[in-house]
Amino acid sequence: LGIIHERDLKKYIYSPFGRELLANKSVTHGIRSFISRNPVTDIGTAQDKILEIFINNPESEGVIFVKDMQYFGFLNAKSLLSVINEKQIAAARDTNPLSGLPGNRLIHAFTDNLLNEPASHGFLAYLDFDHFKPFNDHFGFRQGDRAISMFARILREVVPAEIFVGHIGGDDFFLGLNASLHHQFGLAEIADSVRQHFETELMPFFTPDERAKKTYATVDRAGNPVELPLLSVSAAIIELTPGRKKIDADALSLLLAQTKKRAKLSASRIASATVES
Repeated sequence: LGIIHERDLKKYIYSPFGRELLANKSVTHGIRSFISRNPVTDIGTAQDKILEIFINNPESEGVIFVKDMQYFGFLNAKSLLSVINEKQIAAARDTNPLSGLPGNRLIHAFTDNLLNEPASHGFLAYLDFDHFKPFNDHFGFRQGDRAISMFARILREVVPAEIFVGHIGGDDFFLGLNASLHHQFGLAEIADSVRQHFETELMPFFTPDERAKKTYATVDRAGNPVELPLLSVSAAIIELTPGRKKIDADALSLLLAQTKKRAKLSASRIASATVES
C-alpha cells in the first residue's frame, strides 16, 4: 500500500498519552493515515520501465517492488537517481559525440548477435559518403561536420524506429534489422529514401551553377584541377538468411568491402549481397 515512516509516529510514541492517541481512531483515523503512497511494480519489470514509473511520480520517495503480489523490496529515490546517472554515463560512452547515434560497441554487439544466431533472418547496411575527403578539403571540416550531423538527423527522421541506427565514425554509418521480428521493412528502399533526402538538403552547400551542373570544381591531392560530383551517399546491404553458413566478422568485413565497391559504381548507389546456406 505504501510506506510508514518512523518520524511520523515519533510525536505519538515518545509523548505522554501518545500511544493512547495513536490507538484512538477519532484522532489518527487509523494506521492508514500514516501511509505515504509510492508506485508499485513487479520485481521483473524492465529497468527502463522502472525509471519511467519513478519519473512519472515526482512526489514519490521511491518504488515498491512486489513478487506474486507480495511485498519484495523498496528502491529509494537516491538509488534510482544513481541508476539513471549510470545509464546516462553508459549512454554517453556508447554514443558518437558528433551525431548522437550509438557507436561502435553497440554496433558490434548488434552484429555479433545476428552472426551468432544462424536461424535468424537479418540485414546489415553500411552507408558512407561518396568523395567525402575532397569535399572536406574543398569546403572545410566545419561543412563536413555539418553534413555528417545533417545525415544523422535524416537517419533519425526517415529510418523506422524498429531498425537499429549507428555511427561507425566519420562518414560511415550503420543500419541493422532483425527481419525475424520485423518483416515489413525493405532496407534498400529505406537507404534510397535516406540518400534522396540527403542530396536534397545538401543543395544549399553548393552554388546555383554547381547545382545545375551537378558537379563542383576543386583540386585533387596532387593539386590537379578536377570536377567532382556533388556529395551523396552509397549503401552496401548484406542479407543474412536463416540457416546460412557460418560467417565470422572478418569474412563479413571482406564481403562488405566488395559490396561497397559495387555500390559506388552503381547508378542507384546501392548494392547488396546475400549470405546463404
